[in-house]
Amino acid sequence: MSNCFALSVTGSSHKRIGLPCQDASYCEKSADGLIYIAAADGLGSCKHSDIGAKLGVKNIIRFLKQGISMPESFEFTKKQIVGFAKRVKLDPKQMLTTLQAAVINPAKKTTVLGIVGDGGVVYTTEDNKHHLFISDFEAEYCNQTQHLLDNNLRDSVKVSTLNDTVTHLSLFTDGVRSTVVDEENKTPHSPIWIYLLHKSEQQGLEATINTLLNNHQIASITDDDLTMASYCLNSSDKR
Repeated sequence: MSNCFALSVTGSSHKRIGLPCQDASYCEKSADGLIYIAAADGLGSCKHSDIGAKLGVKNIIRFLKQGISMPESFEFTKKQIVGFAKRVKLDPKQMLTTLQAAVINPAKKTTVLGIVGDGGVVYTTEDNKHHLFISDFEAEYCNQTQHLLDNNLRDSVKVSTLNDTVTHLSLFTDGVRSTVVDEENKTPHSPIWIYLLHKSEQQGLEATINTLLNNHQIASITDDDLTMASYCLNSSDKR
């Protein structure tokens, strides 16, 4: 059986000042075997970005499950957040969030990825190679990123379709990115992914991700919220 698991952990800086976790994540396996995964990182400068992140992951999966394309699902999710903000009389500019999503169809060996913002996706193919999928946006200033409510969202969203067997896939927010990505070469940090894959096969995704995100060594590197949402094709299903 294929499986998925998503977890968001409050960063130490938020705990110190009593802020909620501004990350959100969600995954779901449909009755027809498709896996839907999403992760979001609410912008720290926005008062209600935690709400934006939660609405982001729930709504994009809702639209993707309806068979709506990845670019349109991002657009519709943006409209849902803006509409919600108006209904509850909040400023949508205080609900800014990044967002990434994946739809995996193991039977057809296809995966569709979408991203806006500074998170990332690492996926492993049947040849045991690790691949990185990130936004092409290059920030001019520190902490500058694209977000779901960008005026030119169509241009900001990056989408890719993979026609290959994906044996492992993880979406992560920027709090985790420095641990799992070689930023200098813009490649996955292979040792950590080899370790995670090995642990996932031994212990399962839930235990592996829980251990990673609650590791004191990661907490010593970053005080940001931490999110990882992953899918793993069990070895018994590999051909």
